[in-house]
Amino acid sequence: MGMIIFIPYLAFSTIVIVITVKYTQKIWIRGVVMVTLFLIPAYDIIITNILGACYCATAPKAFIKEINLDYKNSDFIDENGNEHRQISNVVFENGNKARISDVWLDNQTAIEKSQSMEFTISLNRALKKDETLILSVNGKEITFNSGDKEKKYTHTWKDNNIKQEDKEFEVSANIIETSVEYIFDNEAKYEHNEFANLNLLVA
Repeated sequence: MGMIIFIPYLAFSTIVIVITVKYTQKIWIRGVVMVTLFLIPAYDIIITNILGACYCATAPKAFIKEINLDYKNSDFIDENGNEHRQISNVVFENGNKARISDVWLDNQTAIEKSQSMEFTISLNRALKKDETLILSVNGKEITFNSGDKEKKYTHTWKDNNIKQEDKEFEVSANIIETSVEYIFDNEAKYEHNEFANLNLLVA
């Protein structure tokens, strides 16, 4: 889903934040916010081969590209004389296929563990002198200082189930531009700060 939010910027300059995530489209922050974000958890896969050995790994670590769960009835008998009544196949990253049988994936037995996905926050330009951008994603502050153009953010969640808090990101940002002004009658100088507040929901 996308949201469009119009945001006034008191300093009359525009900064663009582009957040890109694996398996997703782009997230733009530019006074107008258009957001699309998908989280794809990594499931544990248990593969039992015809010799009875058990290989447990996530699909990428097993070099598996695709698992076909559309099992077909068969009278396949392995070299140990065991009969398998349903068979299917897997496709590996190199394009090879292999027959699998009696493989069951039960999401109730998934091991709870931390999983994470990293994405990049990049600006369309580096921040100028005396410019600071403070971005908050789910309560974690990410600060861009003068000269900064790109930062990394890692989102972490538990187990294989996507909870509501993993589908929605609370994102807010303060763009602070500091300038020095002079008062000539007493030659005093002071700093003047202008703020632009962005309150975004990334869903």
